[in-house]
Amino acid sequence: HEAAERTKRRGLIIVISDLIDNEESIASGLGHFRHNNHEVIVFHTMDPAELEFPYDRLTRFKDMEGAGRVVANPKSLRRRYLSRINQFTEQVKRDCFERRISYELCDTSQPYDKFLAAYLDKRSRIF
Repeated sequence: HEAAERTKRRGLIIVISDLIDNEESIASGLGHFRHNNHEVIVFHTMDPAELEFPYDRLTRFKDMEGAGRVVANPKSLRRRYLSRINQFTEQVKRDCFERRISYELCDTSQPYDKFLAAYLDKRSRIF
């Protein structure tokens, strides 16, 4: 919200993020930019392992944004994890769609310039 308040002139806002935060806060903040008539593009960055959960042996998982760690059997977590991650990405897509915000899910194993170039190519064909 603070950034939206400081950005007075209409412009293009590009957000490159994993969007791991309070979903309502993110949606509200992005909506604030749209309310101020900015064009907003969201590049939702996720690691392939976050989307596929390829683990099959006892694994130590580390909270990348905190100090937490847990050892778990991924086979018992996989279905629920994938369901939740799918719900999360679908909700973010819906939030963006409802606010007329462009949304792209981006694989972090690819260089940023590749997904930016692909998006710009797609966009140039639309306009």
